[in-house]
Amino acid sequence: MGDNGAFDVLRHPLNSATCDEVIYHDHVPTDNGTAGYADVRKFLGRLRELIVSKLSIPLAIVVGDQQSFSRMVWLKRKEPSSYSFVIPFYGDFHFAVHLLMAVHTLWWGPLICCLLDESGFCVQSIHQEWSSVELYNRHRFVYETIIVGIFTYLIEVLPTGALEHPDILLEAARTQNSGKSLSQMHGNFLVLLDIALPMLYRALLLGLEVLLRFLFDFGFPWLFFRQSIRRGDSEAMDEMHRIAVLWFRATNKHQYARICIDYIFLLLNLHPALKRLWSKYRTCSKVGNSGRNIAWDQRNEFMNLDVKEMHPDSPSRIDKVITMLGGLETADAHIREAVGQVRGKPDEYTSVKARHVQLILDVLKSKLGSTSDALFPHSPVNFNPFGNTSKPWVKVKNPSGTQTHDIFSEAMRWATGQLERAPFPDDSA
Repeated sequence: MGDNGAFDVLRHPLNSATCDEVIYHDHVPTDNGTAGYADVRKFLGRLRELIVSKLSIPLAIVVGDQQSFSRMVWLKRKEPSSYSFVIPFYGDFHFAVHLLMAVHTLWWGPLICCLLDESGFCVQSIHQEWSSVELYNRHRFVYETIIVGIFTYLIEVLPTGALEHPDILLEAARTQNSGKSLSQMHGNFLVLLDIALPMLYRALLLGLEVLLRFLFDFGFPWLFFRQSIRRGDSEAMDEMHRIAVLWFRATNKHQYARICIDYIFLLLNLHPALKRLWSKYRTCSKVGNSGRNIAWDQRNEFMNLDVKEMHPDSPSRIDKVITMLGGLETADAHIREAVGQVRGKPDEYTSVKARHVQLILDVLKSKLGSTSDALFPHSPVNFNPFGNTSKPWVKVKNPSGTQTHDIFSEAMRWATGQLERAPFPDDSA
């Protein structure tokens, strides 16, 4: 832990970066955006004409949103000769958004609703239902605040070093044996000696465990994926799929669950040289600041926003706007240097402030106490002080609700079925 305590989890990574050049080409007008095979075929046809026919490049990496990615993968499987030049990938920005949507769905009842209602924090802007990607920034801010708040609380109330062994804390929180303290249960971890039995009773099962599970099983993994994008760490980003597929299945985000299967299938069949190429260029830097890489779909969102702000009134005008934007971006560094306005290194920043975290801290302390030696009831508390008794960490282990001994077989049947079925009806066949 650094000088900023729990806030360090939000710090930007220290990897170096250079500004990635982007060449904008003309857009392909479509009827339904990406929501149709006809539009995907139309775009890929134009891409084949440009990349393969005109430039004589045999392969093209194509990054699309969830619907276009799934359709491209399916077309490659069913028409390999027609789309052999396409190497499809999905957009990691939208993937990160939907990861947080899944966390929100799973944790609203058992934790999030209580923290917001009792603190008054963002209660007007954050609600149980969330389906629009456009609302991501406000949810990201709230969840970053909650993660820092819970982490700060645990640092304050638990003995030094206790969080280095979250598995032991979880076991203690689940244990209802009133005759054992943590030190007796785990004699090798004397650092936990100061956690007294009364605290375990007050935090039993659905108190301390709720916070630990949210933080280590959901909050930190989502934040890790975001930080992996920022530092351009493709291998770390790939690790998220084996977790994400369970989150998506448990929250009925069927198309994003399928993305995980399609992506793993693609990686397993990708030539090592192409995989290294993808790893190198999976993220980009718009201005070259270290630790601030973004995914390509977010880069495209910025371009879309810039185009919209210039109010083009026809497809030909859009092409001209794109050309102008490309020229402006290329000349940006030279113009800044000429007028003495060279970009400096950005300061470390976050929209999460101490006053926001304090609101969450106050609720946590009112529910579980503020110190490890505080007075607690002398018998176990068998209810969740933050909300309902649902256990997201249990639900994601068996998202289909099948019998325990059939979990693996059910997962294999599901994965195979995803690979064999089209993600959407083919409207252009």
